[in-house]
Amino acid sequence: MKYKSMLVPAVVLLMDVARAQDGVQVYGVIGGAVRELTNADGAGRSVLTEGSVGWYEQNRWGFRGTELFDDGMDAHFVLEGGFNAGTGTLDNTNGRIWNRIATVGLTGKWGTVDIGHNYTIAHNTARNFDPLLYRFIGLIPIGPSSAGAKADNDIRYTGVAGPVTVRVEYSAGEMAGSAANGALVAGSVLYVNGPLTVGGAYTKRKPNIAAVTASPLYKDNEHWVAGGAYIAGPLRFAGGYMRETQDTVSVDNTIRNTWGGINYNLTQALQLSGALYWTRTRTAGRDGQRDLSLLALTYALSKHTTAFAEADHSGFDGKYTYYLAPPAGVVSQNGVALGLSHRF
Repeated sequence: MKYKSMLVPAVVLLMDVARAQDGVQVYGVIGGAVRELTNADGAGRSVLTEGSVGWYEQNRWGFRGTELFDDGMDAHFVLEGGFNAGTGTLDNTNGRIWNRIATVGLTGKWGTVDIGHNYTIAHNTARNFDPLLYRFIGLIPIGPSSAGAKADNDIRYTGVAGPVTVRVEYSAGEMAGSAANGALVAGSVLYVNGPLTVGGAYTKRKPNIAAVTASPLYKDNEHWVAGGAYIAGPLRFAGGYMRETQDTVSVDNTIRNTWGGINYNLTQALQLSGALYWTRTRTAGRDGQRDLSLLALTYALSKHTTAFAEADHSGFDGKYTYYLAPPAGVVSQNGVALGLSHRF
């Protein structure tokens, strides 16, 4: 494909820029895990996989830089893409090199404005209340919400006043004849004071829910999330609640996520984490649920390298069709993983 032929010269150019300018950093995460999951199909068979896109943290590589102005303002950019360490390919099939972040912005006394392809406010807000801080995000249900993990054509403002951070966001749908179709509008408030963090976010969208893209059907979608976290010595407590509603032709679909858990620093290098996630869905008038429990042990081998072990259990009931829905007839799954993650 054309984008693959362009990838090498683009990377070489960016590497030259990083060497030539102050304030430009090359960074990333690479990791993998061996994981076994029970009841992976309707016959009850297990499957052994290798977490090639990252299990503890998602694999990524990128460039970020800042240029300082004389008046105290700065210009900054981030280019970040994901990759599959098992195959050496990009972790997506839509041809995006920078499928995670591609933004440019300005920061001044008035706040920060970022423009481009970015994580949504809802996604970033919920991370503050996740007991795992979005570790093992391929398993937990609060990252891939209807508010969207990422948004195209995104414009975001961030303002900070003491312990309060306010963000507003608009993602243009770019649909002819309608400013609402395909668009996203969101806002969030976060309060951080010492060991306490509380806040929430609200998102309004109008996505295309039609099964046939040639006949689009745009319907309202609302999403909100709220939660908090508290640090007490070696312990961190975190929890939250998320609700999302999607209008359809006949009935509304709803998804509710409730979660809570702790992190405990056994030593400076060794950490134990435990979390519970309860997901309740109502799709086409039918109820479903998934209950996830997860226990993880991580050990920092160095400043940049972490070894981890993880065990989880998922129980299913009713008509559950949301994130990581099981094969037909499966009511529970157990998983264990062992791996390594390295930051650079």
